[in-house]
Amino acid sequence: SQYMLYVRATTDENEEWTTVTRFRRDRTLGQLGTLDTSAMIPGPYQLYLVALNREGQSIGESCTIVFELE
Repeated sequence: SQYMLYVRATTDENEEWTTVTRFRRDRTLGQLGTLDTSAMIPGPYQLYLVALNREGQSIGESCTIVFELE
């Protein structure tokens, strides 16, 4: 299995998700990735974490977190 972490602005639901990081299951879970916010404008955003099987299909439950960049 592998995991993907994405980000997008919440002001436009049609906006594509941008990949933050991808990692394999065998990695010790702690810090999942680093989000460089230097090019992002202030406002609301979503982080989306999803687990994928070997074929790249979503498995299990995904997780979406909403945050505000000031």
